[in-house]
Amino acid sequence: GSSMRRRGAGKVVAVKVPKPGVERELMADLTAMRRAAEMCDALGLELGFDSASILREYEVQVPLEFDFEREAAVMDTAARSLLKGPPASVYSHLSKTGAHWLGSCTIPRIVPPLCTPCCIVMEWAEGQAMTEAAKWGDPSTLPPPAECRRVVTALLQALGQQIFVDRCFHSDPHPGNIIMNTRTGELTLLDFGQSKAISPEECERIAWLIMAVAGRCDETVASAAADAGVVLSKVGKKKTNKKAGAGGSKVDEASKGSKAAPRMSVPVLSAREEKKLKRRQSKKRGKKGRRGDAGDAAGDGDEDEEQEEAAQS
Repeated sequence: GSSMRRRGAGKVVAVKVPKPGVERELMADLTAMRRAAEMCDALGLELGFDSASILREYEVQVPLEFDFEREAAVMDTAARSLLKGPPASVYSHLSKTGAHWLGSCTIPRIVPPLCTPCCIVMEWAEGQAMTEAAKWGDPSTLPPPAECRRVVTALLQALGQQIFVDRCFHSDPHPGNIIMNTRTGELTLLDFGQSKAISPEECERIAWLIMAVAGRCDETVASAAADAGVVLSKVGKKKTNKKAGAGGSKVDEASKGSKAAPRMSVPVLSAREEKKLKRRQSKKRGKKGRRGDAGDAAGDGDEDEEQEEAAQS
């Protein structure tokens, strides 16, 4: 879509309307790219990532970008949520770590009486797009380091709230969709045509994946990525880790030839590493069946196994 600035009754607004023919052209391009990716998969050409699954997801998500009624509803919900702020537990955690909630990221409020299935009218956001405020590849145009940290923190907090609180988030936050107001320091997120709603289970999987990456444990990252639905594949013919065995990355044979997205392929672990990984994940997540003395007994068993493992190594 395209947006324009309009003034009426003393109020400046932005108007978003679709460009004629864009949806048809875009869907045709996606179909062609998906077929090319599926052909590469059929010929055994490794691109280093699961391109066919990515393009299938795009074919589902991209049409939503032309659903202006949905976009207006998502914008309204997200704007109200950011205005309200995160749950009290977030403030409590931040205070314990010495950090604080910036709350400097906003979303334009829509003007419902003027919105239609082919038009979104919203508040005008003052400032410059990030693409205009800083030139790509030219560090001299960037704000001071402290301001860069503030901007990144504010954006991460806003997106984190959308993912883990609202469970519906802006999935295309590129620099052109972020407005910076250098006078007030406010950041504005635009264009919610590309937004994704997730279930509580998907939200939890994303959280575990982020924590696994932060913990820098390769095995946990691979397992958490599998749970989150991220498909990994072999890149070239690299030597496998001795600890991982000779299997390297294993592809789910059942997914070959299927129209559905292939299941996750993850590095093959030795029996000992797999046992250790499961125990670590069990400690972090906790098992629903554990209660009282049973939980204590299981915990003691884990400690004994750890001591046994340490003695063997």
